[in-house]
Amino acid sequence: MIILAKEYTDFIKRIKKTINNMGKSCSVCTLMPNTDHDADDVFGFYDRYINDENIKSAHTKELYYAFIKLPEWWAVCADGINGAVYDNDVKKASIYFSEPIEKRNVRSVEWHDEENRVYRKDHYNKMGYKYCTENLRSNKIIQREFYDSEGNLVVLEQVMSGTYTVFEKNNIKKVYTSFAELFKDIMTKAEISDKNIVVFDVEELEKIYGLREEYSVTFYLNDDKQYEKFQKGEFKDKLRILCNDKNKSDWIARHTDCVCKSFYLYDKREKNKSGIKKALIFTDSDQLEMIETLITGIPDLEFYIAAWTLMSDKLLQLQDYKNVYLYPVISEEKIKELKDFIARFSANASKSKQATSRKKSLEKIELEEMKASSRRYPYINFEVERPLGKDVLELKGISKTIDGEVVLKNMNLTINTNDKVGFVGTNELAITTLFKIITGELEPDSGEVKWGTTVKYDYFPKNHDKFFDNNYDLIDWLRQYSKEQEEPFIRGFLGRMLFSGDEALKKVKVLSGGEKVRCVLSKMMLSGANFLIFDEPTNHLDMESITSVNEGMKKFIGNILFTSHDHELTQTVANRIIDIKEDGKVIDREVTYNEYLGVE
Repeated sequence: MIILAKEYTDFIKRIKKTINNMGKSCSVCTLMPNTDHDADDVFGFYDRYINDENIKSAHTKELYYAFIKLPEWWAVCADGINGAVYDNDVKKASIYFSEPIEKRNVRSVEWHDEENRVYRKDHYNKMGYKYCTENLRSNKIIQREFYDSEGNLVVLEQVMSGTYTVFEKNNIKKVYTSFAELFKDIMTKAEISDKNIVVFDVEELEKIYGLREEYSVTFYLNDDKQYEKFQKGEFKDKLRILCNDKNKSDWIARHTDCVCKSFYLYDKREKNKSGIKKALIFTDSDQLEMIETLITGIPDLEFYIAAWTLMSDKLLQLQDYKNVYLYPVISEEKIKELKDFIARFSANASKSKQATSRKKSLEKIELEEMKASSRRYPYINFEVERPLGKDVLELKGISKTIDGEVVLKNMNLTINTNDKVGFVGTNELAITTLFKIITGELEPDSGEVKWGTTVKYDYFPKNHDKFFDNNYDLIDWLRQYSKEQEEPFIRGFLGRMLFSGDEALKKVKVLSGGEKVRCVLSKMMLSGANFLIFDEPTNHLDMESITSVNEGMKKFIGNILFTSHDHELTQTVANRIIDIKEDGKVIDREVTYNEYLGVE
């Protein structure tokens, strides 16, 4: 039996296994190339054209999103779920990641026209090259192009006319007038003699109509809309029906003339008999005490760590352990899966007490709130009142001792125009102290801070409680930093920062950590500063706000000094990295963060 499906999904894999368990041999032929799978009985329809001897030598790993080929001056960015391509402020493409998404490897890229409609979709495989391009018009695929590992066009599918053109060394080798004609040729050359085909949707069924005289075609009915088509008598051709619902299967056999035979397939799923123990952890922080000790000390325990936000490098490093599974920026769907996990876990009486404690924290999640959050992005855009001059900032011989500990020792630093400097490393006290000295909050024990005459700076401190030690509501609070004093302007600005309606009347003393961060960012946007300093600006923020901060910092045309645990932000914003070591040594390099780390 041959299963004909668009892709080799978990569902198709399960059906194949079920058929095999019935004692039937079963191969899977995918309509999309199957370069991600090595099984002998699973092959892509176009594999014989695109799989050449050079693939494994030329491509060894998935494509990291930052290495997508782009026109000059275009920028690529990403959050915890997917990425995007921009030409200045204009979005040009959406990037979708393969699993696990935290690695940010490219699965597909959707390109947008001037009206934000998708006109092209590029598909990438696990060997890092583009194997297929789909061209769209009015959201419908009109053409597919398939490529080999060197980027040569090997098959051109004209969806509207149903013709297929095969190329060899960029020259037309043969034109097939139908899918059926091409299918028979491929099966013949692959020496596959099986004449039984199972298809799963109407599109696939339409493709193989021409094969019904030579092949036995079975349609797997697992969709209510497809079932309705049978009820209405829209299928006029003789087919065998494979159904996952016995009642529907019986009804089709009794009432539909187009069916010559009907089957009921029981989708049996084997229970997990491995006895593997699992631990589920929900967090909005990376401060998980002794987590590595537990992971290494209990190797037979699987740790499922889920975060409501992007994960810091500290957590992402845990994925190197075989018994750790990470879920950054957890979605509604994933929450449901983990709820099911809890249910199964709780079913074991001996583990019920452990499950109950985890269940209590899980029940605090409001799914509707999650939905709302996913649609709310604050508007973050830092505009400058005047450009910077030649001289920006110079530090000479800065030293500082705190509580008897030498934090900074004879530090010299020159900041040039257009520098966006990411401060990295574990010496957070030294970085915060340096920022406070630069902004005048602390006096150095020795040394000099010299600002350029054209510089106007603003500072986002790690601790910003001092800004909110008053009885102002949000409107009056923001008014003190705004040149425009009229309430409609203030309300409009707050609305863009997700404080709409009555929320603008909240007292600043009762704001949450994330709301306070948005307020400080609002103050900085109104300042018109051409030099910005950020000490952990993404603390307390959700994914949407982090994405907006990231974009605002990228687009800012002035200078930036910043430190952040967010790898993506540091990678996409910084053009210069400064690492202050625990012993006071300073490493200063004009590179991206990944280049500094030696990450490709």
